[in-house]
Amino acid sequence: AGMSMVLVLQKAVVPHGAVLGQIREDPPVYRNIDRFPDAKQLAGVLIYRVDAPLFFANADLWRDRMHQLLEESPKTVSVVLHGGAVAHMDSTGAHAVESFMKECQRHKREAFFAEFNGPCRDMLERMGITKSKEDESEGPFFLTLHDAVEKAKRVADSHSVILNDPTSCDHLEGGHAVTAADEC
Repeated sequence: AGMSMVLVLQKAVVPHGAVLGQIREDPPVYRNIDRFPDAKQLAGVLIYRVDAPLFFANADLWRDRMHQLLEESPKTVSVVLHGGAVAHMDSTGAHAVESFMKECQRHKREAFFAEFNGPCRDMLERMGITKSKEDESEGPFFLTLHDAVEKAKRVADSHSVILNDPTSCDHLEGGHAVTAADEC
């Protein structure tokens, strides 16, 4: 019984997560790229599945992992967090999500959240991190992973068009989009 408790604590403190890729288009199915090597990662989009609650014991580790993934993916424009397995989020977990969202904003990236349960969305709203929206079709929270990925692809595609427009002042600097508003 003691060893079982140690394993439960380890899984809670060191949460599993996975970068996802698309393995089928119709209907769309996304799976762990380490287990499905033929899974296709989408241009400009990082999809990450969180497989544990986000709470005081693992929030820093999760935030550090997300930072590492963003550093390793400089061409990422949109990040989709699949939270279907996040059964619980406390205020520390909510602050880690807020920190992640701010990091995305600093680097001109957009974050989208898929399949987070109502109590997790409520926690983020109570903390003032997100606002309540009746229409969840525009995010950042989506009821399905597919809807979040479709929005993320549209955002990534729109950045790609801007970055490839020779008449635009927009360009890629250090792997991040810089717009005319940034005084190029």
